[in-house]
Amino acid sequence: MSFAGKKHSLKTKMKMSKSMKEAHVDFFGEKNPMFGRRHSKETKKKISEKCKGMKASAETRKKLSNAHKGLCKGKKHPNWNGGKFKLPDGYINVYKPEHPYSSSRGYVREHRLIMEKILGRYLYPHEIPHHKNEIRDDNRPENLRLFKSKGEHMAFHNHLRAKK
Repeated sequence: MSFAGKKHSLKTKMKMSKSMKEAHVDFFGEKNPMFGRRHSKETKKKISEKCKGMKASAETRKKLSNAHKGLCKGKKHPNWNGGKFKLPDGYINVYKPEHPYSSSRGYVREHRLIMEKILGRYLYPHEIPHHKNEIRDDNRPENLRLFKSKGEHMAFHNHLRAKK
């Protein structure tokens, strides 16, 4: 028994084709820039001329090919940043897979790690470290304060808002 795809009639195929063509056009009839563009012959020539003579060393090619094959992971990967990266919301994540409260990818927020170092114990999940100056990547110990719960933290912020 075969489970090949459904066979569409010619009429259905035409409708599907038309809807795909329309997807490339936005509300005003302009071409949608989100869909791929083809380079003109002149542009292709310019690109190829610009790239002439640009060759990566054998060592770099080997590193990159190993990285793409998945052989270079973690510290061995050419893009490894020491296990730290900044999130779009401003917080810094640190790679600590052995931490009991690390994420599924093995990362913990840096301000939580610093507060744990100050206290000499792991923070409980309900405890909230607060940045006094409200700059999320300023993780100096003197800039951190610990709240026992989310409610206590929210009450503090509500109090600040009421003062303004």
